[in-house]
Amino acid sequence: MYVVKLQTILSLDSLSKFLKKHAKVLVFVTGKYCPSCQKQQRTIRQSLSEIRIDYPDLSLICIDGNVFQQWLLEQFNLQCIPALLCYKDEQCIYKIVGYQSITEIELLLENYY
Repeated sequence: MYVVKLQTILSLDSLSKFLKKHAKVLVFVTGKYCPSCQKQQRTIRQSLSEIRIDYPDLSLICIDGNVFQQWLLEQFNLQCIPALLCYKDEQCIYKIVGYQSITEIELLLENYY
Protein backbone atom coordinates (compact mmCIF):
# COMPACT_ATOMS: atom_id res chain seq x y z
CA MET A 1 0.00 0.00 0.00
CA TYR A 2 1.28 3.44 -0.92
CA VAL A 3 0.95 6.14 1.73
CA VAL A 4 0.31 9.67 0.50
CA LYS A 5 1.60 12.54 2.60
CA LEU A 6 -0.55 15.63 3.04
CA GLN A 7 1.76 18.54 2.29
CA THR A 8 0.63 22.14 2.80
CA ILE A 9 1.44 24.69 0.10
CA LEU A 10 1.58 28.29 1.33
CA SER A 11 1.98 30.44 -1.78
CA LEU A 12 0.86 30.59 -5.39
CA ASP A 13 4.48 30.43 -6.52
CA SER A 14 5.03 27.24 -4.47
CA LEU A 15 1.82 25.75 -5.87
CA SER A 16 2.88 26.52 -9.44
CA LYS A 17 6.29 24.92 -8.89
CA PHE A 18 4.70 21.88 -7.25
CA LEU A 19 2.25 21.38 -10.13
CA LYS A 20 5.10 21.62 -12.65
CA LYS A 21 7.12 19.05 -10.74
CA HIS A 22 4.31 16.49 -10.21
CA ALA A 23 2.16 15.13 -13.04
CA LYS A 24 -0.79 13.98 -10.91
CA VAL A 25 -1.92 16.10 -7.99
CA LEU A 26 -5.03 16.11 -5.84
CA VAL A 27 -5.39 19.53 -4.20
CA PHE A 28 -7.43 19.77 -1.00
CA VAL A 29 -8.74 23.32 -0.46
CA THR A 30 -9.43 23.94 3.21
CA GLY A 31 -10.02 26.71 5.72
CA LYS A 32 -8.82 27.01 9.29
CA TYR A 33 -12.20 28.01 10.72
CA CYS A 34 -14.43 25.94 8.42
CA PRO A 35 -16.09 23.00 10.28
CA SER A 36 -16.68 21.05 7.05
CA CYS A 37 -13.05 21.58 6.08
CA GLN A 38 -11.86 20.26 9.41
CA LYS A 39 -14.08 17.20 8.98
CA GLN A 40 -12.72 16.67 5.45
CA GLN A 41 -9.16 17.04 6.67
CA ARG A 42 -9.73 14.45 9.42
CA THR A 43 -11.23 12.04 6.86
CA ILE A 44 -8.27 12.47 4.52
CA ARG A 45 -5.65 12.20 7.25
CA GLN A 46 -7.26 9.13 8.84
CA SER A 47 -7.54 7.44 5.47
CA LEU A 48 -4.10 8.18 4.04
CA SER A 49 -2.64 4.83 5.04
CA GLU A 50 -5.81 2.96 3.99
CA ILE A 51 -6.24 4.43 0.53
CA ARG A 52 -5.05 2.03 -2.11
CA ILE A 53 -3.48 4.04 -4.83
CA ASP A 54 -2.63 2.40 -8.08
CA TYR A 55 -0.57 5.39 -9.17
CA PRO A 56 2.60 5.88 -7.13
CA ASP A 57 3.17 9.31 -8.65
CA LEU A 58 -0.03 10.83 -7.21
CA SER A 59 0.63 13.72 -4.83
CA LEU A 60 -1.89 15.02 -2.33
CA ILE A 61 -1.48 18.60 -1.15
CA CYS A 62 -3.42 21.05 0.96
CA ILE A 63 -3.96 24.77 0.35
CA ASP A 64 -5.70 27.34 2.53
CA GLY A 65 -8.80 28.69 0.79
CA ASN A 66 -8.36 32.04 2.53
CA VAL A 67 -4.77 32.48 1.33
CA PHE A 68 -5.67 31.39 -2.22
CA GLN A 69 -9.14 33.00 -2.25
CA GLN A 70 -8.59 35.41 -5.16
CA TRP A 71 -6.83 32.81 -7.30
CA LEU A 72 -9.55 30.21 -6.62
CA LEU A 73 -12.24 32.70 -7.55
CA GLU A 74 -10.47 33.79 -10.75
CA GLN A 75 -9.42 30.32 -11.91
CA PHE A 76 -12.41 28.21 -10.90
CA ASN A 77 -15.13 30.58 -9.70
CA LEU A 78 -14.71 28.62 -6.48
CA GLN A 79 -16.49 30.36 -3.63
CA CYS A 80 -17.05 27.49 -1.19
CA ILE A 81 -14.78 25.15 0.72
CA PRO A 82 -13.85 22.39 1.27
CA ALA A 83 -13.02 21.49 -2.30
CA LEU A 84 -10.89 18.97 -4.16
CA LEU A 85 -9.11 19.88 -7.40
CA CYS A 86 -7.77 17.10 -9.63
CA TYR A 87 -4.69 18.07 -11.64
CA LYS A 88 -2.94 16.23 -14.44
CA ASP A 89 0.04 17.80 -16.17
CA GLU A 90 -0.60 21.23 -14.60
CA GLN A 91 -4.24 21.29 -15.80
CA CYS A 92 -7.23 21.06 -13.48
CA ILE A 93 -9.31 18.25 -14.95
CA TYR A 94 -12.01 18.10 -12.27
CA LYS A 95 -13.21 19.98 -9.22
CA ILE A 96 -15.72 19.09 -6.55
CA VAL A 97 -16.99 21.25 -3.69
CA GLY A 98 -18.23 20.12 -0.30
CA TYR A 99 -17.38 17.34 2.09
CA GLN A 100 -16.46 14.03 0.41
CA SER A 101 -16.51 10.69 2.20
CA ILE A 102 -13.59 8.33 1.81
CA THR A 103 -15.72 6.24 -0.57
CA GLU A 104 -16.36 9.33 -2.73
CA ILE A 105 -12.65 10.19 -2.68
CA GLU A 106 -11.71 6.66 -3.73
CA LEU A 107 -14.21 6.87 -6.61
CA LEU A 108 -12.76 10.21 -7.64
CA LEU A 109 -9.26 8.72 -7.65
CA GLU A 110 -10.42 5.75 -9.74
CA ASN A 111 -12.14 8.02 -12.28
CA TYR A 112 -9.47 10.67 -12.70
CA TYR A 113 -6.16 8.99 -11.93
